[in-house]
Amino acid sequence: MRATPPNALPPDVYDLLGEREQAAVRGTWAERITALREGLNYESEFSAVGQEYSEADADGNLIVHPARDSRREMAACRADLALNEAARVALVVEALRP
Repeated sequence: MRATPPNALPPDVYDLLGEREQAAVRGTWAERITALREGLNYESEFSAVGQEYSEADADGNLIVHPARDSRREMAACRADLALNEAARVALVVEALRP
């Protein structure tokens, strides 16, 4: 029984192929999987939703990336914007004083 590469061809079609054709299918499948894997960016996806995630470094050590509290960050940004706006208003008022 031959192993069928996932999502390549229906098992009955794949099994009817000769060795060279099966090798070509496996090569194409490997290229597609590599391209998909290289396009993954879990860091941005987890960060966008404030989710903690972990990964292993090159030596196999666990690295935990803590969750970001996006609500807290947004509140801090809004506070900074409000302070900046208040500072701008104060400068304009000061400039308009006789």
